[in-house]
Amino acid sequence: MVYHDNSSVGYIKSYATVDGIHFWYLTGKVLYYSEDGAQTWKIQDYNVDGTVIKLFDQSEGIILAKDAIWRTNDGGFSWRKKNLTIPAGARGFNRFHIFSQDNIWGWGQNVIVRLSK
Repeated sequence: MVYHDNSSVGYIKSYATVDGIHFWYLTGKVLYYSEDGAQTWKIQDYNVDGTVIKLFDQSEGIILAKDAIWRTNDGGFSWRKKNLTIPAGARGFNRFHIFSQDNIWGWGQNVIVRLSK
């Protein structure tokens, strides 16, 4: 069993791996990374206010938030932020379903929004 105590930083919102060796997880505005099967963890970024992280393969991945999508194409070592334009009245959604990199939906109270083409 692998155990990582993050009680000082809060609730884990989402985690991802594609190979069982490289892991990422989101908590608060912090993105953590492990390159040794979750034995040790490093802070990778302090400004990622994401809700869901999804890796598609060894290179491509996304982090979703209420007002942005972060994308990586280098295995999660760097993330590019794209702000989302959310229609008025659609604020408040924080749940997502990721069909593919280009087919992402968000929903909340009385709202369903397609976030990418």
